[in-house]
Amino acid sequence: MEAEFSKVDIAHAKIKHLVTLYDFVADRRLQVLPGQHLNINELSDRVRVSATPVRQALERLHGEGLIDCIPGRGFFSKVPDATELQELYEFALLVLDRSLLAAQDVMEAGALKAGIGVGMPPVRAPSAEEDHPRNALFIEAVSEWITGLSKNKQMLRMMKNFHDRSRYVRCLTLANCPNTSIHFTEIITLINLVRTGQTGLARSIVQTQMTHEIAHLPDIIRHARTRWETPDANISPDSLRYQQATSIALGQMAPKPVKGSFRNM
Repeated sequence: MEAEFSKVDIAHAKIKHLVTLYDFVADRRLQVLPGQHLNINELSDRVRVSATPVRQALERLHGEGLIDCIPGRGFFSKVPDATELQELYEFALLVLDRSLLAAQDVMEAGALKAGIGVGMPPVRAPSAEEDHPRNALFIEAVSEWITGLSKNKQMLRMMKNFHDRSRYVRCLTLANCPNTSIHFTEIITLINLVRTGQTGLARSIVQTQMTHEIAHLPDIIRHARTRWETPDANISPDSLRYQQATSIALGQMAPKPVKGSFRNM
């Protein structure tokens, strides 16, 4: 039983990598497109784990909000939606602000400064320009470190889920950033402000960064559509949902369902 659980964990980690990075996955043969049907047998071959653990991993990923499940159709990778992502980003902003306030309260009581660096990600320069997933993980580590200052395990768990659900957009943002060095300089400044107890300034930087990212979500997703599109000949009948959901995510009119296509959920 323990070995079986281990296989589920392995399948979960490998598939999560595919459905949170999409076309940023280095091996093009493994890439998953937004809205793509996640065939259990095909995934089993891709991640080299048997079908039963793969199915259980997909069920777990669905419970985490990372993929969709349509009764009678199966599992599908999510199509990034600007409205849903805005809600996630606004929630993450509240969590970060609350965490910094909690750190400030404890620091004013004189109990936090000595241990404020515990769990802090190593400060580093951005990796190669094209290594957006690695840079995204560093940004996430900083946010999780800040959230950890709240000492609230539920908030930290929710922040990690936010990162999983928004990782692709984070990579897209970095890919469209004209100068990632400036972006990372702001993050390093944020780290130093928190370390030195200047939480007021840190809250201001977080507010500015997150508000800027929220405002640009529709543009980021619209630009990303060119990365998703594939020739119609390569799209299965079930992938009509991909075309519909993409249009909805971009605020456009979705095409009318055709015979044999998905029913609206």
